[in-house]
Amino acid sequence: MAKGWVTSAGWCCGTASIVNIGLNMTTGAIIYCPDIVSRGFVFEDESQEYMEDAHKVVAFELDEINTEMRCDSDEVKTTVHQALRRFCKKTIERRPVILPVIMEM
Repeated sequence: MAKGWVTSAGWCCGTASIVNIGLNMTTGAIIYCPDIVSRGFVFEDESQEYMEDAHKVVAFELDEINTEMRCDSDEVKTTVHQALRRFCKKTIERRPVILPVIMEM
């Protein structure tokens, strides 16, 4: 049996990154900074520095989105996904599955 979790489509997600972001959907304010959970695509010895850099990339992109656009969870998901995808491709030359999760508050 494959390690990791299996989606309804049946593929195993062995290399993934889940990004949790808390947003006030009325004001667009960021309630808590992104929490990034990675699985299977960064080696342990370099993961601390890499995850800090990934966190900075997501935080920067969230700051760049105007407040009105931050009220749209789909816009935030797309922006975070694209930013992390570019970052992963440039830094580690891999393309993990990136799952932005917006906690609407």
